Amino acid sequence: MSEEREKRLKLKVTQSNHLVEASYRLELIEKRVVLCLLSKVDPRKPLGKKLHLDANEYAELTGTPIKNAYRDLKEGFWGHSVLK
Repeated sequence: MSEEREKRLKLKVTQSNHLVEASYRLELIEKRVVLCLLSKVDPRKPLGKKLHLDANEYAELTGTPIKNAYRDLKEGFWGHSVLK
């Protein structure tokens, strides 16, 4: 197993029931973006005002080719955004 894949398999995200239920309304790419962002949150520390996820991080975490990562992030953000 590659080192990169092992790293991805070790990430854990804890979700409340509300988040799980809300995720049923998300498309696959939107769900991936949310889970990538949530993987950056340490539940033992206060949540900052912003979370940052760039295309390289997304590609590494999801195993997506970098050229698709930019597209996925755009779709994942604008897919359910109130800014549409």
